[in-house]
Amino acid sequence: MPYSADDVMEPLYSLFTGEEAILGRPSHTIVVSTWQKTPKQRVNFMVHGAQLAPLRSFLEECNMNYITPTGAKIFVQPSDYDFALSLVYTENLGYKHLIYDASFEDTIFQSVMEVLPPHRPKIIHMEFIEIPDSHTSVKYDKVSSQYIREHNYRCLRATSFSTSTSTSKYDDYLRRCEAIKNTYLENYLGDSWLESLIPWVHLYRG
Repeated sequence: MPYSADDVMEPLYSLFTGEEAILGRPSHTIVVSTWQKTPKQRVNFMVHGAQLAPLRSFLEECNMNYITPTGAKIFVQPSDYDFALSLVYTENLGYKHLIYDASFEDTIFQSVMEVLPPHRPKIIHMEFIEIPDSHTSVKYDKVSSQYIREHNYRCLRATSFSTSTSTSKYDDYLRRCEAIKNTYLENYLGDSWLESLIPWVHLYRG
């Protein structure tokens, strides 16, 4: 039975990008937050608190670094990590940026609140990016009351605080992945390589 490149790559591609979730699954939000310009070590300290230990361990168990080479911090679902990392490099994000799953916000804000004024960093901008839910999503329980959440949110907003929403960045990311896949297949891979992946595709599809 003949196989095309799409027959082999489509399930693998969806496994790593969460593309399967587009079909009728609910969405969730990735937040790209920008913090006030403060000494680098102070911004890094806010993600080393005890509150975030479970999230750090969660990513480390998946061989994912929560601090990127540019200094940007990432706390997202494993299936969203590549997307978050792509934002770091395509948008030149650095140590003032923290990318996180909105379901982790409660814990992240509590961690930042442990940094006492006047040294506590404040948010100057939050960008909300809606993406499809992944079949690998892990829920992290919120531990504070509505009052505490609202209090933390007010305390961490800078005077110049603003928000924005993106509806296209995840689609742009998927298009980049597709273009890279096609270029790689056209330039470097032959039919024998595709055939070698067929058993793994059957295993993935069950």
